[in-house]
Formats: sequence, C-alpha cells, structure tokens
Amino acid sequence: MDTPAIRTALAVLTALPLTLLTACGDSGSDSGSGSGSGSASGPGRADGSGTRAMTSAPSGPLSARELEKRSLGKREVKGFFISEPGTSMVVTEDQVGTDRKQCRPLGLALSSVAMGNPAATAQRWAVAEVNAHSSPDAPASVVMITLASYDDAEGARAALTRLKKAVTACPDGFTGTQQEAESRFTKITEDTSPRVGDDPLGFTATLEEDGGTAPMKAFVFRGGSTLAYFSAVDFGTLDGSDFTFPVALAKAQEKKLR
Repeated sequence: MDTPAIRTALAVLTALPLTLLTACGDSGSDSGSGSGSGSASGPGRADGSGTRAMTSAPSGPLSARELEKRSLGKREVKGFFISEPGTSMVVTEDQVGTDRKQCRPLGLALSSVAMGNPAATAQRWAVAEVNAHSSPDAPASVVMITLASYDDAEGARAALTRLKKAVTACPDGFTGTQQEAESRFTKITEDTSPRVGDDPLGFTATLEEDGGTAPMKAFVFRGGSTLAYFSAVDFGTLDGSDFTFPVALAKAQEKKLR
C-alpha cells in the first residue's frame, strides 16, 4: 500500500502528524522504567489467554484528574514514546459512524472512544520509537489509549458486553466514518486476549484500501469500574500481514490502575 493509503488507514484512528513519528528520538536512549517491549503475546497470537483478576483495582468512579494520574507517562514503556493528544487528534463519539447499528461499538473501539456513559476519560498516544534518521514512512506502530471510568463495575461490564456482542454480530465487517473519513472493514475476528486485567477482549478488523488490506487491532480490559481501551495500527504491516498487539502497553497500564 502506498503512502496515501497508509495515511487513510491512520485516519481511522485520527489524523496523526508525521512529525510525532520523527520526534520520538533514538530508541536506545531514555527508555524509562517500563515493562519491556511489545514482543509478548497479544490479540492475533494464540500463545497466552485467560483472565487475571485485578484484586486491588479501584471500585468507584475515578475523576478525570485521577485518570490522568493513572495514565502512562512519556517513557514508562520501553520502546514507546507516549504523549497527550492535541485537541485536533481527539475523536469524539459524534464523529464516529457505522452503516450498521449493531457494529457501532466496533467503530468506537477502533477509534478508542469510550462506550456508554463514562464519568470521566483520559487519553494518550503511544508511538513505537524509530531512529531519528529514519524517514517519515519508516515502519512504526501507533496505539491510542483511552481510560474511561464508569459509575460502577456493572456500568463498565455493560459497555464490554456491548462490544463483545458487536464482534459476534459483525464478522463480515462494516463501513465506518470518522471525522468525515470513510473506511471499509471487510472482516472482524475476535483475538486471543493477553492475560491483562478483568474481562479482556480483543479483535482484529481488516481494513480494505486501494485493492489491498491492512489489519487494525482493538483491545479492552476492565479494572474495577474503569475500562482501558487500546486501538493499534502498524506501518510495517499495511501490506495485509498481521502484527502482534503491543501487550507491554496494556500490562503497564494495568499496573497503574491498581
């Protein structure tokens, strides 16, 4: 897939300035104290599944300020540059549409937009670090992370239930719009989720573009009354090949939610 198609795929997440990719610096410096690279198993790979309870996760709704404190910091995960999104990079629920009502939760998850009626949200971008001398089109993964607190654990579970039903109801995909950009997904596949948090759920959506395909991945887990949403795309696999969801980000986020 050529550069215009790559940018179209990224538009499904939101318009990401290419300068963010080159601002990450040398991946060998200032790696922080994170939990390692994303080489462990994740959605799309069947070598790790199940649920591990987050016994110390907060049970009540977290405020926006508390969610910000629990969001990942700039260098907390090795191999990733993490930042707060600019105003123009934040996607809102009213900017996401789908041609099939039952598939709407999928469109929201792929845009990392919280479902239901969260009490508060916080968002981060995670970009895999590339060499400072790399071109803007150098392979890199981009992950959007949204934390959403709900009034209680049942509210969080209800949002996850809606998403799981949508995965089952839409195996043949859907056409989605985000900030006026239209994308066609031809296949939805539930993935083997990593052992992160409570009620983990992941899926891969196959994006069709310019006669080719590209995978996008979404992953959600619950920690008490908070949901952590992840939406990922990888520059290096926009030829239709699969990629491993960077589970290190999810594990680091789970740790901060405890």
